[in-house]
Amino acid sequence: MLGFVKAFSYQSTISQTLARGLHVDADQCRALCSHLYSLIRVNRQNRRSFINLLIRSFQQVKKAELSYLLFVADSLTSFPYAVLDEPLFVIHVVDKVASSRASTLLELFNEVLVYGRSSDAVKNIEDIETADELQSSLPNLSWEKFGACVVSSHQCRLLFELKSHLKETFGFTEGYSCCPTSVCSFS
Repeated sequence: MLGFVKAFSYQSTISQTLARGLHVDADQCRALCSHLYSLIRVNRQNRRSFINLLIRSFQQVKKAELSYLLFVADSLTSFPYAVLDEPLFVIHVVDKVASSRASTLLELFNEVLVYGRSSDAVKNIEDIETADELQSSLPNLSWEKFGACVVSSHQCRLLFELKSHLKETFGFTEGYSCCPTSVCSFS
């Protein structure tokens, strides 16, 4: 995992813009850490542990920066998967992490917004037309906590986009299944 973090750090240093986890040649995308994945994927247990570690970085709310998570998501979309078991396992782990992150995120947004509302606030969100009206209807809102919620929503969105991309790329439908203790299957 340290090698992956170092690769991100190196790409961040040399990149003029945002560090991405893939390289695009003509019409082909290749993960910048594809060689690392090629070495790990020989053993299924090592491969799954590595994938778990990468995807679990989306659960570390304060530690992970969005730029690093984008690098991880880019890499996971363009690793050189050799068998269908590999992207199915990624989708399985993303499902688990995204569902827990999404429910936590909803609780956080609800907590921040309910606490932020004043008693004489506008009752219907559709009645709010300007940013000033929104701010006046939420006088107690902690903008720092709200900003953290927004960052967390971007983390969830990256997970959902990753899952969607893999499903589209490999032609999976909702009939896929994957069990961490066995080989994944699809219908």
